[in-house]
Amino acid sequence: MGHRPILYEEGALIWFDGDNATQVQRYTENIDDFLAPYMNKSLLINKGVNQVECGLQKPPRNEVCAFDVRQLGPCSPQNGYGYSARKPCVIIKLNKAIRR
Repeated sequence: MGHRPILYEEGALIWFDGDNATQVQRYTENIDDFLAPYMNKSLLINKGVNQVECGLQKPPRNEVCAFDVRQLGPCSPQNGYGYSARKPCVIIKLNKAIRR
């Protein structure tokens, strides 16, 4: 499991002043960079050809569920992921476990 934003010099710590536009921008840009492939499938390795709309169903083998960034609600890019409002959002990333 991982999370975003993550600024390596600060490790897992999220430390910012909501009045400091430069600090807020560093965190929101980090989340923008992470979400970019979900907003533009052409940035994915396979251009998103293996993505399917799943709803509540498990995807077929060798395919993945598409993710619609518009589902983020108040944690959307349009709302600055809550940072300027001092209600920061954190994206939790679940990594695929590979068994050998």
